[in-house]
Amino acid sequence: MSTILSPNRKPAARRQYRPREPNILQRLFCERFPVFAAVYCEKYAASCGRYRLPLIERAAEAFRLCGDWKQGIARVRCADCAYDFFVPFSCKSFFLCPSCGQKRTLLLGEYLSEDLLLQLPHRQFVFTIPKCLRVYLKHDRALHAELSQHIFRLLTEYFSEAVGRKITAGMVSSLQTFGEYAGWNPHWHLIVLDGGFDRYDRFVYIPIRTSEKLEKLYWDSDTDTVLWHAPNKGHFRGQDKYFPCLDFIARITMHIPPKGKHLVRRYGIYSSGNRGTWKRRPALTLRAAEGWYGWEECAPPGEAEAGEEVMVTARTRRKSWARLLAKVYEIDVLQCPQCGGEMSVIAIIREPTAIRDIIACLKTKGRGPP
Repeated sequence: MSTILSPNRKPAARRQYRPREPNILQRLFCERFPVFAAVYCEKYAASCGRYRLPLIERAAEAFRLCGDWKQGIARVRCADCAYDFFVPFSCKSFFLCPSCGQKRTLLLGEYLSEDLLLQLPHRQFVFTIPKCLRVYLKHDRALHAELSQHIFRLLTEYFSEAVGRKITAGMVSSLQTFGEYAGWNPHWHLIVLDGGFDRYDRFVYIPIRTSEKLEKLYWDSDTDTVLWHAPNKGHFRGQDKYFPCLDFIARITMHIPPKGKHLVRRYGIYSSGNRGTWKRRPALTLRAAEGWYGWEECAPPGEAEAGEEVMVTARTRRKSWARLLAKVYEIDVLQCPQCGGEMSVIAIIREPTAIRDIIACLKTKGRGPP
C-alpha cells in the first residue's frame, strides 16, 4: 500500500538527533571535584585507598571534558540537501560517564552474541560475597580475578560431578562493584554455558533450576548535598538517602578500577586458546556464532588461559557511534531530518581557533559556517 502526498503537504517530521547536555553527575564533578581532590588525602585516603588519587583524577578529567565542544567536534552533512550539524567528542570512558559506559556495554553484548557464545543454552548467574569480606576486595583488587576463577572452578566441578565425568565448561564473567547508594558491593554477573563438552566433544546439557532499578539523583547546590532515591523494588524500597557532596564523590570514585585490572573475563571453552582449536572440532564449529568464522583465521596461538580479559577495541568504538544511538534511542543519526537523505561525517575539527569560530557562529546564526 502506497501513500501519495499532495504538493502542498509536507512529509511527517523525522526525529532529530540532539547531542546530550551535561547531566547532574557531570555538573557535580565539574564544580566540586577540585575541592574533593584537595581534601582526598586527609579525609578519604584511609577508606578509599592512599594511592588512588592520580587514577581518580585522570578518570574525572576525561568525564568532565566529555561533550565539551572545545575539545573537538565532528561535522556531519547530508549529501543531497547539504543540511549539516556538529557533534562534540565524547570521552569514551567506562567507569564514570553513563552515556559512554552504556555504549561500551552494548558493544560487549554484541561481541558476546555475535562473535563469542556458542549457539547452545546459556544461563545468567549473579555471585556475591558476605559483607564482612567485601572490605578485603576493596583494598586488594587482585582478589577480584582470583575469586572469579574460583567461581569458574566451582561450576566446572559441579557440572562434572553432575554427569559423572570431566567436562569443559564455558563462562564469561563481569565484575561489578556498584551497590545501591554507590556502596561497595563486589559481585559477578556470569553468562554460563548450560553444561559442557566431554572428551569426545559431545555436549552435555545440564539444566539448573534457579530460583527496574530506577535510580534518581538530585543535587542541591545551596546545601551541597546529593539525594539518592532508591527504586521502589529491592532491599531499600524507595528510601531516600542524603550525602554530603564530597562524600558522594568519594563513593562514586572508589569503584574506578586500577589501570590494567580487567572486569570482564572469559573461561574454559571461551578462552582464546580454546577458541583457536574450534576449527578442528566440528561439534563446536557447527554451533559457533557468525562472527567467529572471520575471527578463527587469526586466532592467537598458545594454551588456553583461564580468565582472559574481554576487550572492545578503540576502532570498534569509533565506528559504532551512529549504530548504537539507533539501537538505543531509535534515531538514525545519519538520516537527514530535512530530506531523509544519507548523511556522513565530512570533517573532524580539533583546532581551537576553528572551534571558537564555529561556536560563535552557532550562537548568532543557529548553524555552522559554510
